[in-house]
Amino acid sequence: MWSMGLRWDPAAGDPTVHALHRALRSRNWAEARRVVDATPGDERIALIDGFAYLPNAYALASGWVAAESHDRLPALVQGAAGVRWAWEARGARVAKLTRQSQFEEFHRRLALVERTLWEVVADDEDDPAPWTFLVKSARGSRADRGEAQRRFVGATRHAPFNTVAHAHMLQYRCRKWFGSHEEMFVFARSATRTAPAGSLLPVLVALAHSERWVSSGGEEVWNYMRAPEVRAELRAAAERSIWHADHRHSIGWPRAWNSFALAFSVARDWPSAARVFDGLGNRVTDDWHYVLGPARLRFRLARRKAYANRDLPVAA
Repeated sequence: MWSMGLRWDPAAGDPTVHALHRALRSRNWAEARRVVDATPGDERIALIDGFAYLPNAYALASGWVAAESHDRLPALVQGAAGVRWAWEARGARVAKLTRQSQFEEFHRRLALVERTLWEVVADDEDDPAPWTFLVKSARGSRADRGEAQRRFVGATRHAPFNTVAHAHMLQYRCRKWFGSHEEMFVFARSATRTAPAGSLLPVLVALAHSERWVSSGGEEVWNYMRAPEVRAELRAAAERSIWHADHRHSIGWPRAWNSFALAFSVARDWPSAARVFDGLGNRVTDDWHYVLGPARLRFRLARRKAYANRDLPVAA
């Protein structure tokens, strides 16, 4: 599919995510359970998170709940998909451009979804998956810092390298939400230091720099990502993560690779960007939302520039 050019696919071509989606579309509950149960460890969380991005995910999961109402797995999948469903009601525009009716529907949906996820937690407090999606919802429900941390601890107690939970906690700690640039970087760098070699967790460094970049104003917006120390830290994170010999393509890997491709492209480190694009093929994700324009267009333009300049030295 990828050789034919860029095609928008919310699952970035992940066959396991699509298998879960197909099973629920066909109301094959046994197959849906088989797909989830066959997915090990942290990848199970990434699978459920990836499913939430696909069309009608919440409605499909709700059908599973209606058919098997006393089972926690359908409720978990419904709750995870429901967080994104709630955000769809709010929309992606800044608060001042969002209608009051959108906020009201967003909070109505989020309250409904959180109630489902808390019921799943109550059934098994050691399962990191429901806690992960409660970390994701913490920003929308305006959970205080202590509560957000409690959810994060639940998500990582038995899954310390849970990339989905870390990515959402990073967002909570951003200045635009409830934290600061300093707090965000402390979090990202600490996770990177403790992550196993080849893990996706060092992508937090790329995400943090992208967040810092978009918050810049005036002339600084053009200079921040091109600073030698930023470029060096991005390369070090990639070497510890997606370029490491121990790295493997687990569920959700294209999101991390796209985040690195974006960061290197904005930094105008074209040789590094080209190296990431080589590994991505045509797998474009919506992680390009940091730059204006459709994700596929921004991806295509950045890749073209990277390939045209891959053999040039990076300017100081």
